[in-house]
Amino acid sequence: MVKILIIDDDLRLREDMGMILDLEGFQVITTGDGYEGISLAATQLPDLIICDVNMPILDGYGVYRRLQESDKTRAITFLFLTGEQPEEFQKHLTLDSNRVLAKPFYVGDLLERVNTLLRLTVGRA
Repeated sequence: MVKILIIDDDLRLREDMGMILDLEGFQVITTGDGYEGISLAATQLPDLIICDVNMPILDGYGVYRRLQESDKTRAITFLFLTGEQPEEFQKHLTLDSNRVLAKPFYVGDLLERVNTLLRLTVGRA
């Protein structure tokens, strides 16, 4: 079963995404804290991380950078959720557009992005 870690400080959004992905057959783990997300990524080794950019204490950029520093978590596929404009986001990181999902989003957009990334990285159709 494909495992997805959701890191977002918005409890309602985190729960809604978790429920949607669970109904699609994914194993879902959630947290509202960037530091806990890093710990969960290292222990649970999810196939995909969906992480909000704007979080208190440790933002999504910080989570991504710390995961990239570890051989254990570097290869985990990462999807950023952001309310930022594409130009602002690109100032921070250079990633292909499949790795960024703008908020607000439709359920279909979330599922399409998740399935595209998983198809490209873990071979799930």
